[in-house]
Amino acid sequence: MVPNDDAAMHAWALIAIEFVIARWCASVLHEGAHILSAAVLGFPREALTLSNLRSALFSREVAVKGLPSRAAAVVRHSGWLASFALAVVAGVMGGEHGAAWRLAVYVTSLEAASSDLLGIGAGPGEEAWRFRCGNFGILLLDPEYRAQALSILRTMVRVTMMRGAQSGGVVHYAPLADKKGAKGAAGVVGIRSRVVNGKRTDLSQLVSEKLGRDAKVAARKHGSLEGPLFYAGHTRFATSSKATMDGTHPHQWTPPAIFPIWSKVPGQQWQCAPRSVEVFICHNGDLDSFEVGGRDFALDAVMDWIERATHVPRPSSVDSAGVAGLIDLLRTKGSWFHSMRFGYLFGPKRTTLSYSIPEESSFQALAEAAEDVFRRAIPQDSTIVGVPLSGGRHDNLRATLVEGLCDKLSTCHCNALLAAAPDASPIELNELEANLPPERGAPRPPNAPP
Repeated sequence: MVPNDDAAMHAWALIAIEFVIARWCASVLHEGAHILSAAVLGFPREALTLSNLRSALFSREVAVKGLPSRAAAVVRHSGWLASFALAVVAGVMGGEHGAAWRLAVYVTSLEAASSDLLGIGAGPGEEAWRFRCGNFGILLLDPEYRAQALSILRTMVRVTMMRGAQSGGVVHYAPLADKKGAKGAAGVVGIRSRVVNGKRTDLSQLVSEKLGRDAKVAARKHGSLEGPLFYAGHTRFATSSKATMDGTHPHQWTPPAIFPIWSKVPGQQWQCAPRSVEVFICHNGDLDSFEVGGRDFALDAVMDWIERATHVPRPSSVDSAGVAGLIDLLRTKGSWFHSMRFGYLFGPKRTTLSYSIPEESSFQALAEAAEDVFRRAIPQDSTIVGVPLSGGRHDNLRATLVEGLCDKLSTCHCNALLAAAPDASPIELNELEANLPPERGAPRPPNAPP
């Protein structure tokens, strides 16, 4: 490993450590604001307890019992106000250093807004004096404790049921074998367990039982992961639609598929391996519109566009499914197929979403051409993924790739991409021409995208 690689790894390790420390400090300040405000309002015995001290330091949750409604409201809002004030201070200070601290403060303030301001996670009765955050999940480092994790997940579902108990679900992962049968060689595949609650049933019990059954089936089919396990889930109260299975989280738009994925770690060469690609999302929020080319488009138009762009019918009409579809289009790292599709969708300056989109085979052909050029270009590349380097080195690699791809596609130019869209309008063709890379040797316009 060369010294530059050692320095880069050391720098990123320090950034990671700074973020963890800053995240802890910001969380302690947030929970401390709840405790301090309760004490100032005249409830020091209820607020200044050893239990709250331990919870503030390690659990990111405090409980102040017996508060009148007005006092409880003040204590609740003090948390997000303190976090927001800290975020403002961090933003004003700015500077090149302290990026990890600012990110940690911003993340904490967003979580505080969701729990304290929006009330996500709070319910009537005794739990109303608890102040916490929304979705649930577990990162299990030791698979030996799988049974205990399922029990904890059931408790998590029971807690989040306070914000809605009509339906819920959890996703976890199993190893995916490649064509030769090598376990885990193709990455992992998501196992989604979803249920809709009945009038006289317990959602937490339904979710945990469904998760347990699905986990056993997945273990027989795929085997079990030997490393860390991840569970992510969400419970729902349908505010703008019916409580149906297709509207239940976690959401997925595009089914899993195998793609060649490129990666590189410090001190090693670029590597390409088949990996299963899929997206699951659990979230609280609304998707009313999406901006493309500086213009906002309504949800219905966006959903129609996602269907044509992914060539997959919408799995549900709920807006959360649209979030999953958008992530399918926006998440491209390591995949030339997804990157080529992204370039076509977001490169030209579109003024409408009603345009022809090539078939998958066209994007696949472009991806194969790009991969061929990339394979020939990377032996001379010494950059490290994820480590900031001088712009010149990235520009050199970009120029090599653009030149090689232009040479490979010189006989068909942009027509290869539009071959599957013969009804494309002249305006769209002009837009694509205008956004093609500059000719070899020509200077890049100062405002040209990378």
